[in-house]
Formats: sequence, structure tokens, C-alpha cells
Amino acid sequence: MIVTQTIVQPTGVGWPDYITAISDPSSIAQAVYFDSVNGVAGTNYPVGTAGAPVNNEADLRAICTNRGIHKVMLRNAATILKFTSALVGIDFIGEGVGGLTPIVDFNGQAIGCTFNNLRITDTTGSNLVSVSEFVSCGILTVIAHTVGGSNYYRCRFSNGISNPPLGRINCYDDCIFIGDFHNTSGFITVTGNCIGTGNLTNTTGGIFILGNCQLYGSITNTTGDIYIYGNCNLFFIANTTGFISIYGSCQLVQDVTNTTGNILIMGNCGVGDAVANTTGTIEVRGNILVVGNIVNTTGHIVIRGDCVLSGNLTNEHFFGFGTIKLLAPNPTIDMSLGATSTIQRIVSRGSLTVAKMVAGATAIIDLCGGTLTILVSCTGGVIDLYGDCALVNAGATTVNDYRIPGHS
Repeated sequence: MIVTQTIVQPTGVGWPDYITAISDPSSIAQAVYFDSVNGVAGTNYPVGTAGAPVNNEADLRAICTNRGIHKVMLRNAATILKFTSALVGIDFIGEGVGGLTPIVDFNGQAIGCTFNNLRITDTTGSNLVSVSEFVSCGILTVIAHTVGGSNYYRCRFSNGISNPPLGRINCYDDCIFIGDFHNTSGFITVTGNCIGTGNLTNTTGGIFILGNCQLYGSITNTTGDIYIYGNCNLFFIANTTGFISIYGSCQLVQDVTNTTGNILIMGNCGVGDAVANTTGTIEVRGNILVVGNIVNTTGHIVIRGDCVLSGNLTNEHFFGFGTIKLLAPNPTIDMSLGATSTIQRIVSRGSLTVAKMVAGATAIIDLCGGTLTILVSCTGGVIDLYGDCALVNAGATTVNDYRIPGHS
């Protein structure tokens, strides 16, 4: 038997072209490779492949367009890709570890792309104006968005963030801020944990941190609002006319200060220095430990829980809904402005001096091992006194004596 084999040529494809197509990897390539140091110029295959990376931006753009590829691999930590015009729709991925990755220079251009494992800069100092996404990138320059905004995932900001009007900056997952984190009238949102060595400042815009926050600088606010929905470790909080709200535990190295704005902490709070207030309101809906003083002028300080105070209590409108424990050897309290100075209970294991108290002010004081001294400057008020202590009342304050018998 004679068997005849017939080879059928693919329809619509010339035989030589067909052979060329299946032997040319550029036709099925997943990425274009770029290396500005060790690459080569040109647009023909094999330029742009892993073995012969392209070395300039113009040829890179042409190769991506001609081959229909939307992913670029940047090789060599010394590589710099500098944009010369607007660009959208390309994924840029850097090879390297430990911060030794290629650099992308936005060069003042409107870029809407995705960047992964790269160092990002803008040598012109211009603002980023398009919507891009950055994943595990080192942001070397100050990032500012005048229109639109960008998303950042697990990024490190070497010089901080500055957000001017109309901008929106979204940070996801773990972010690190080495410089200042500043906002004007735009919006900055951090969804996830963040750590920073700079300051967090806000004017008329909004800053929202939806996760744990550790800042070794400060939080300062003017007319805008700052919200932290999670635990935070901070250096200090300072507020003017805006609103600072922390929905979680808060540990501060220094102090909490307020002018006409409000500060609200919905959780336990540890303050390394002082809680100071003028005309605004500072409210802690939980327990608080204050290493320094609690000082208030015409504003309100409200503690809806127990308070441990190492310093003095100087009060105009202080509300303590719980027990206040004074740790200083001879602390001083000031209860003035009448009934607005109601304190539920004060506990101290030493002497205590009441510097000011007026009609309408009330307090429950439990003193152990010392002397309660009421100065002549106290013109009224009522104190229920408990404990094992002595009493010296030189003022006009009424003392209901519930002490252990045997003390004068």
C-alpha cells in the first residue's frame, strides 16, 4: 500500500511568514525590557527582550505600540527612565531589592500608569497631575496632586506628602512617611497601618487614617479635620480650630494641646507631658494617664473614665466622670467657675492642696497618709473628704468629714 502525506498550508498565512511568526518570541512576549545603562537602541527584534533590553524612552514607546505590549520590566538599579510626554495604560515593574531598584522620573508629565517596586521622582518639581498607582515603591520626591489623585500601596515616602487644592491621595496597606505629611484643602486617606518620622499637618482639607498609626513627629491641625480610626503612637497633638478625632487607644510622648478646636479620643490614652486646653474641648471617652499637668482655661476637658495624673490639675471647666488619682507628692488642684468644675472623685496617696474653689464647685476627695490643705483663696464649694489624712481649711470651702476618726 502506498500512503501519501499531504501538508496543508495555514489559510491566510504565507508559509515563510508563518515560520517567522512562531520563531519570533516578540510576537508572544509578555513584557518589554528596559535598561538605560546596559541596553541597546532600536525597535526591531530582539531589542526590548530580556537578552537585549532597550535603552531609551523613545524606542521603548515605539516597541510597546508596535508589539501591543503594556508591561515594561526595568532592569539594573542604576537605570533611569525619564518621561518626555504624557503616558497612560502601561505597567512598569522594577527588578531589584532593598531599595536598589530603577528610578522613574515623571519630569513634569501627566502620567496615568502603574508602578511596582520602583523609585519615583520628579526632577522638575512639578506636581503629579494624573491618576496612577504605586505598589511597593520608594517615593523620593514630595508628592503633590493638583487635580485627580493617586493610589499608593505599601510605599515609602522619603520626603513626605504635600496635598494642595483639589487633590486626593490614597494610601493603602503599610506606608512609611519619612518626611512631613501635609494637607491643605485636598484629601489624604490612609487605609491601613502607617509609620512616620515627620509631622502630620492639616489646614482646611481632611486627613483620614483608617488603621494603626505610629508617628514620631506631631499631629497639628488648623481648620481642617483629622480622623484616626485605630490605635496610634504619637509625639504630640496640637489643634486650633479644626477637629482631631481618634477612635482607638492613643499613646503620646509629649502633650495634647487645644485652642478653639476640639480633640476627641474614643479609647484609653497615655500622655507623656500635659493635657492643655484654652477655649476648645478635649474629651477622652476612656481611661487616661497624664505624666504632666492637666491645664484648662475657658475651654472644657472631659474625662469619661478614670484619670491618673502625675502633675497638677488647673481647672476652669474640667469634668471627670470617674476617679482621678493624683501621683505627685503634693499636687495642687484648682476648681473654679462654680458647678462647671464638678469632679466626681479624687484619690491621692499623699498631701493635696486645693488652690481655688468657689461656690457651686463640688469634689469627692480620698486622701491617704497626708494633709488636705484648702487655701484662703478658696471662696466656697463643697468637699466630701474620705481617707486617713489631716485637714487644714483656711478658706470658705465646706468640708463634709468622712475620714477615719482620730484626725484633726
